[in-house]
Amino acid sequence: MSSIWKSIKSVGRRLLSVSTSSYPGLSATLTTPLELKAIDKLMKKILQATNKYDRYRLFTELDPELYGAIDRIAKLVRYSYKGVGLRIGAELEEKEKRLLRIVEQLERQFQFRQLFYAAAFDLLRYGDSIWFYRIENPTGLVELRSLPINCMTIIEDESQLGDPTAQVFSRGLYVLNELYDEKRKIFKPDQIMHFSLNPMASEVHDILGRYTYGVWSVSPIEPLVPRLYWKLAALRTDILLRRKIVPREHIKLDLSMFDPNQFEGKTREERIRKARQAAQKFVNEIIQDLGKPLKEPDQSYVTDKDVEIDYVEPRKVTYADPSPLFDQINQSIFAAIGPIETAVTGRGRRTFATELVISSYVTICAETIADIIREQLVELIRRHIRVKYPGEFSEDDLDKIDVKIQLILGIERGEVARQVAVLRTTGLFTMDELRAIAGAPPLSPSQREELLKLQLLDHARRGREIAERTIDDILASYIRREGPEEPITPESRSDKQEA
Repeated sequence: MSSIWKSIKSVGRRLLSVSTSSYPGLSATLTTPLELKAIDKLMKKILQATNKYDRYRLFTELDPELYGAIDRIAKLVRYSYKGVGLRIGAELEEKEKRLLRIVEQLERQFQFRQLFYAAAFDLLRYGDSIWFYRIENPTGLVELRSLPINCMTIIEDESQLGDPTAQVFSRGLYVLNELYDEKRKIFKPDQIMHFSLNPMASEVHDILGRYTYGVWSVSPIEPLVPRLYWKLAALRTDILLRRKIVPREHIKLDLSMFDPNQFEGKTREERIRKARQAAQKFVNEIIQDLGKPLKEPDQSYVTDKDVEIDYVEPRKVTYADPSPLFDQINQSIFAAIGPIETAVTGRGRRTFATELVISSYVTICAETIADIIREQLVELIRRHIRVKYPGEFSEDDLDKIDVKIQLILGIERGEVARQVAVLRTTGLFTMDELRAIAGAPPLSPSQREELLKLQLLDHARRGREIAERTIDDILASYIRREGPEEPITPESRSDKQEA
């Protein structure tokens, strides 16, 4: 008999354990959390990525710390861009003024500041950034846009097209969609600006698996790939565990009325089958009446006295907090990309002095990337002017064109001002050189006149102050300058000491 009761009670337990089956939408939500669906979807995309660049892009889109680190450095690079200009003093000749207007117009037309951000973002994400430009005669530069690096390959000549076993040691041709004849496009190096972090001595396999040396750079994300997979796995496990250890409703039903002996049947098996059917019908009715209200908070329900509703709390669950692991992985991300943690998360773990010192390192990182972009951009500007204004400007004139790069963070401005003040006292620097150190352009003629007026007014104010001084003020100033007289200490009397 006890085995029969266990069989009937097991029916109730199984039915209650799948009580959400009557509500398909609710069941899907409970069994697969939305956040877990999102992670699994992205994980599937990462595993199915056709090449490493697609994988880097998906990791960047998925991980907020990785995206934030890349974004902050790229924004610093954008901020370090101070515009195009000429490497000369403040006084410009008419020819130089015209040259400056031309490069400034080109800057506005092609949005060089945004180019610095986009190229820096790609450099930090992929290690390389490839831009196509088109120069026509006599218009000059007419097109400038980036190319999808996940579809790009570089070969030495056309004999290496479609050959994954070839080895590439120089940038002979740039190929877009190499494996698709109808979509393939080939670019010569003089049509491409290729920004690269460190291609000089890098062994890299391209998207077709070809061995290349001195052609591509290793992405800063590449050494982070195992840790990013680990972070995703830990995040997924944490989501599952948190949903499993929450309290659960447990409905206990009294099934004693379904005694097989009270049911008709010629055989014992037939009576047990009827008892199970009756018990199942009873449990289904309970599920219909209580299942949905139990899944919705603050809902009232009525049962008979034989139905008991209780909560089952998780017991003896060892929960490994993933936060320290996430912090360690995030520190690896910041170490590979280079930003200050405070700039990414809004919270720091160091003192103000330490943050000030580290900010100098971040400035160097941003300016280094900006310098990689500047070199090729300046050459592109010169090519544009040679084509559009042939013979008007000499090579010496074109050599004066420069892209100004300087990054002074707000936290550093006070220190820079102190440095300029000290350097000024040495008398070794001109005003324009001191302004350049402070991140300011040279003084224009009108600014020089205004500054001279302010200096004259200051000298006049000091002259009035000197003229209005009285004899007493002069004597008092002289006494302060000479210093107080040394006080005379009277000789001590030995008789008082003895007393």
